[in-house]
Amino acid sequence: MKRDGSNSKVLDMNGRITLAALARKLTAVESTAFKGALLASAIGVAAPAWAASADPLPSWNSGAAKDSIIEFVDNVTDPESGQYLPPAKRIATFDNDGTLWSEKPLYFQFYFALDRLKAMAPEHPEWQTTEPFASYLAGDVDKMVAHGEEGVLKVVAATHAGQTTEEFRQAAEQWLKTARHGSTGKLFTEMAFQPMLELLDYLRESDFKTFIVSGGGVDFIRSFAEEVYGIPPYQVVGSSIKATYEVRDGKPVMVKQPEIAFVDDKEGKPVGIHQYIGARPVLAFGNSDGDYQMLDWVTSGEGPSLGLLLHHTDALREWSYDRKSLVGTLDHGLDDADEKGWVLVDMKQDWNSVYPEKPADPTQAQLFDHSWRIEYIEGRGVVDNSPAAIDFAPDARVSGNSSCNSFSGQFSIAGGDLSFGQLVSTRRACIDSLMEQENRFLNALGLVQQWHISPEGWLFLMDETGYVIMRASALSKEASE
Repeated sequence: MKRDGSNSKVLDMNGRITLAALARKLTAVESTAFKGALLASAIGVAAPAWAASADPLPSWNSGAAKDSIIEFVDNVTDPESGQYLPPAKRIATFDNDGTLWSEKPLYFQFYFALDRLKAMAPEHPEWQTTEPFASYLAGDVDKMVAHGEEGVLKVVAATHAGQTTEEFRQAAEQWLKTARHGSTGKLFTEMAFQPMLELLDYLRESDFKTFIVSGGGVDFIRSFAEEVYGIPPYQVVGSSIKATYEVRDGKPVMVKQPEIAFVDDKEGKPVGIHQYIGARPVLAFGNSDGDYQMLDWVTSGEGPSLGLLLHHTDALREWSYDRKSLVGTLDHGLDDADEKGWVLVDMKQDWNSVYPEKPADPTQAQLFDHSWRIEYIEGRGVVDNSPAAIDFAPDARVSGNSSCNSFSGQFSIAGGDLSFGQLVSTRRACIDSLMEQENRFLNALGLVQQWHISPEGWLFLMDETGYVIMRASALSKEASE
């Protein structure tokens, strides 16, 4: 970068005004509308939202944490500061779970692995007595957490072995389109933190390369990182299972194997940075003791650096936890942050918002306007030409066909929550396959706690954790009669 003395504007090597520098120059201008117009006219493109308001981090409250970030970025991007770093050295690494999105009550990849495990469990009775599979199938949260990232990898390895990496990516993408968090009712991808999305944008506008360095499965994170965070797959470092090169149907593919290759957590994070990035970052952001070694590695290098830890202190808008939490334990990091010079970001105090504004949920009218043909019950498709269907009425009455018999009763709905009351049914006998399916259908209704209609028009009925119990397609009322 160079400074043009004739107009005091910060220019890049080609004489272009940089967005970050110009936004800082506009901080003294009172009219935000004028700032936006001036910025757009100066560079000939639409300005990012943060530049128009001259605040790169609008979801961050004024305070030491926000000031430390902006001061660091100003210093390393200003060639006259004495701490200037050329763009090639501006590398920032971020943990994912608990740093870029929420991680409670369990790491979100646990749910992805659990859904696949439940679907395959009937074919693997040995999983009922083999860890970590038995704990997952029993829903034993403490034991699931105790198995940690390695436990998730073992489950993923067992349930996805033989898949190509492309097949795995498609499965993860499809799951993320519909799976919802049991407490918030949000899609998991809607639980990325708005302040962190702003920080990622701000750093990239300041010519930083942003990387994810996570203990989570690398292929799982790569399936959504670019869409959610703007981080391409090749800038994601994570835990992995082994893959081999094969030729299938004349086409080269990478095939996942049932064996762990690398666990990118704790001491593994600096190793992963060395092996896959090849340079020491100058900024690291984490939230737990699993990120301690990454921050220590980054901030012990020569030259300017910044280490940050997100402290989850907001029980109202998210969760409050640190030393005694089974997930995202922050103990040694809290003790050593001051000595190490790391910035503790207090979620409750430093953020004025947590999640991006959520699009409106589907209206109840969509639920009432159709009859719904059941296509899927707890991991299994339905019998061909099955009559299983369900119909919701505005007066909270539900009716339908449970595969053989007709049923009716009451349901309760509030926002994204949905549950069924006592149902009555006829008592016909049908072929064994329909009777077995009917039992599964009625048992599944008792587990339903949430509902969602996808953009494609599917109705998903889910349990309290967001696990999809049933999927149904829309029929017109006339067609179902």
